[in-house]
Amino acid sequence: MVQLGNALRRARMKYVTGLRELAREEDLSAEFLSAIELGKAKAPESVLKVYAKRFRLDITELMRLAGRIPTDLKKHLLKSKKNMERARENMRRNQSRQRREMKKVSN
Repeated sequence: MVQLGNALRRARMKYVTGLRELAREEDLSAEFLSAIELGKAKAPESVLKVYAKRFRLDITELMRLAGRIPTDLKKHLLKSKKNMERARENMRRNQSRQRREMKKVSN
């Protein structure tokens, strides 16, 4: 989290934006933003999106630094997981059907 906080602070300072100014303009707590930048608090995705948009940062990289998966990717992965589970279940059904058919043929 310290690495993330450093990246956020560097980006904010590059754009010469004060912490209180950012907090006021984005309707956030300056204390909370400070804690995030110091690595003492976990940044919610909404705050990372504020930094990404405001300071032209890559949200995927910020999420990686935060140790999290972006919401859109998480949805895709969950959807993929469900599709994989359905495919496995279909394969099991097909294998069972094939075994039954093989038994019929051999009898």
